[in-house]
Amino acid sequence: MLCGIQTNYCVHTIVKIKLKKQQLKIYDPVEIFVDGEKIVLQKYKAAQECVVTGEVAPENFSLLDGKLVLSLEGAERLMKELEDSLSVKYPFLNEK
Repeated sequence: MLCGIQTNYCVHTIVKIKLKKQQLKIYDPVEIFVDGEKIVLQKYKAAQECVVTGEVAPENFSLLDGKLVLSLEGAERLMKELEDSLSVKYPFLNEK
């Protein structure tokens, strides 16, 4: 029994497939919610978690209407990565 509901092999298999598709590991926290007729599983993400470092802190800031959350360290790493990538792909951007 799982939460008072008897499960079978088919449900167990479907859940395993869904977890693999979302690249979840066995001890990753997940959110479970209902969307109409569907039960949705997705990896839990803490509010204000930096997408680069994973750091959760009140000093983190969000951009793009909350779609991108960065810590100061994450922002610095992202800027360096962008500068490096763009300078290789678009060398004319380095000209001053």
